[in-house]
Amino acid sequence: ASPRVAEWLETPAGVRWLDGPAGSRWLGTAEGAAWRASEDGALWAAGPRAARWFGPDFPSAGSWPVPAGAGSPVYGPEGGLPTLTRQWVHGSAAPLGPTPSERAVPPTAQVAELAGAGAAPTVATAATPSVAAAAAPNAVSAPEAFSAPPRGPAALSFPAYVPGPSVPGPAAAAGLYGSQQAQQSSSSTASSTVTVVPGAAPAPAPGPVVAVDAAGALYRYDGQSERERARDFRDRQDERERRNEGGALGREASAEREGRLRLAAQDHQERLEGATRADRQEGRDRQEREEESWRRERGQEAARGEREEAQERREREQELDRGERWGGTEVQDRKEARDKQEREEQRDRAERSGQAGREGRHCPLPP
Repeated sequence: ASPRVAEWLETPAGVRWLDGPAGSRWLGTAEGAAWRASEDGALWAAGPRAARWFGPDFPSAGSWPVPAGAGSPVYGPEGGLPTLTRQWVHGSAAPLGPTPSERAVPPTAQVAELAGAGAAPTVATAATPSVAAAAAPNAVSAPEAFSAPPRGPAALSFPAYVPGPSVPGPAAAAGLYGSQQAQQSSSSTASSTVTVVPGAAPAPAPGPVVAVDAAGALYRYDGQSERERARDFRDRQDERERRNEGGALGREASAEREGRLRLAAQDHQERLEGATRADRQEGRDRQEREEESWRRERGQEAARGEREEAQERREREQELDRGERWGGTEVQDRKEARDKQEREEQRDRAERSGQAGREGRHCPLPP
């Protein structure tokens, strides 16, 4: 694309055309991508045909394929463009168009438009100007349906065309290519006509003027001075720099946000790993505590058993001691009883002996 194309794409109209729902829809379709990638599309966009048809001011004058609003006609040279471009011009995916004062014009032959509705449009070329005069009220004449570039003086029968306020309705506009819009528009929204006579330029009107030179190229003259153009260029450049700065700031903010997210993810992973390690350590500690508790319980049970056994031994020993004591008491009692009995017997014998002694003088002692 040339610098002028880049400048046009940065204007509000160009940005609106690219970013609008309809423009984005067309650029993103398979047909649009196929056309832009094709050799014809490349030649049309950057080759000599674009310069031949639209001249150095191609971006401004090249706004012809889009409608300017309800009831506005659309003109434009085809110049070898693919068929799908004709379908796009009058299709549902047509993007936002220029203002009424920026409409482009047919580059060749005579054009006579009569507003109306109903019958199909009639196409007339520069070689048959009488067809336009004899056309029905709803007829539209166009230069060979724009199927080929204009050649020779007959193709340049008027020097310039300035669109004015009296513009026919969509039926005439659709008739330029014979699209389905002519059938959809059964009634016209305006009844005035615009007639261009070969060899005569229409009266000037306010707004930009689109002229056709001898090579068939369109030029757009909007009356701006070089100072105004330079100021507009500087404004566009400043706007582009602001957008670039905003983009850089946005990228920096995005990088900072990604860094924060990455650090947060790392912290989360570390917390998870720390929690896992803590869980493992807690599990080991719990197992050790359980084993220690089990060992203590086993030790307590063993000590309890030992104490019970010692108690039982002590009890048995006490019982034995008690039995022995009981047995000793009986022996002692029997001994004491015998001794007592012996003492009593001795006393009795002593007493009997003493008594006998006293009585012995009279009785002999017993043997």
